[in-house]
Amino acid sequence: MLKSYFKIALRNLRHNKVNSFINIFGLAVGFASCIFIFLFVRNELTYDHFYQNAHRIYRVTHDETPVRGPGGRHLATVGPPVGPALAKNFPEILKAVRVRYTDRHIISHQDRHFYEENIVYIDSTLFDVFTFPLRTGNPETALAQPNAVVISEEMAQKYFPGENPLGKALQLDNN
Repeated sequence: MLKSYFKIALRNLRHNKVNSFINIFGLAVGFASCIFIFLFVRNELTYDHFYQNAHRIYRVTHDETPVRGPGGRHLATVGPPVGPALAKNFPEILKAVRVRYTDRHIISHQDRHFYEENIVYIDSTLFDVFTFPLRTGNPETALAQPNAVVISEEMAQKYFPGENPLGKALQLDNN
């Protein structure tokens, strides 16, 4: 019985090629749209949820609008004074962290010099807001000093192979 249903379906596909194409194409577009919508919603609902208290972490953004003409853009950056000013003026804000991404820099330790990308300048309150596990060291004192640095395990192996990087100095752009 099932075999005859398939034969009838194939016969109809052959005889009504345009209708069959439109139906199959529409079904494929519908499935693809559902998958993309599901992935988008899932991303929005789970973005940064691996942080402890993720429901209490917010990101300040701003919109740039040109004086003349169309355009503009939505940016996830604000001026450096905004974070402390918001924390001071709004008691609901418990902590504020400023993050500034930079371009390439030369990082040096003794005779090792590397170009590094993804260098981030960040406030000492980083570990008060975000929960990053540290391999060594204490999150409460990691960024307490003005020139303190937190590096990845990969970077620690690159600059300090086989050594404990705690308390060691790195030089940024030969300064």
